[in-house]
Amino acid sequence: WLFNQGTVADSKDAPTWQAWALLEEKQGNIGKVDEKYTARWLFNQGTVADSKHAPVWQAWALLEEKQGNIGEVDEKYSARWLFNQGTVADSKDAPTWQAWALLEEKQGNIGEAKKIAQQGLQYCPNAPNILHALRKIENQPKPEDDITTLINQGKCDEAAQRLQQALFKNPQDENALKLRQFWEEKCGKP
Repeated sequence: WLFNQGTVADSKDAPTWQAWALLEEKQGNIGKVDEKYTARWLFNQGTVADSKHAPVWQAWALLEEKQGNIGEVDEKYSARWLFNQGTVADSKDAPTWQAWALLEEKQGNIGEAKKIAQQGLQYCPNAPNILHALRKIENQPKPEDDITTLINQGKCDEAAQRLQQALFKNPQDENALKLRQFWEEKCGKP
């Protein structure tokens, strides 16, 4: 009732729409964008109320991430699309850049995560939250480092499985092909 009164009093106040949406999310009332008074509908109302208010875009993107709706940048209402909208709405909103970079890191897209964090730093130089995210991302072990370590430890079967996965994703992956050669030298022919 209170949030409804707040949005009636000022329908252009995105933070009120966002707070209401977060309450509905917490209550498990996720719903759909076209389903009135659900979290998604309320987030959408917040973006309509003030499309330049990046925090509402970010909060909605985080909801979609939790719901497994990662999607692509051009896929409307997916987490990636929403993060992109947030950075376009306000390129100086460091928390949105940080959250998007960390989403990509969680998805295993380390290169994309670094790129997004570095883009964020172009708009928000020395933003501590983006710098922290970038350090976290850069400290991720590279898959090829893991495979090399396994080979050097004599864990050839485990290394072979990781190599198979890497080559299945991309049969032309130069790093994986070099590692396969290293594996053959250390562990024997497949």
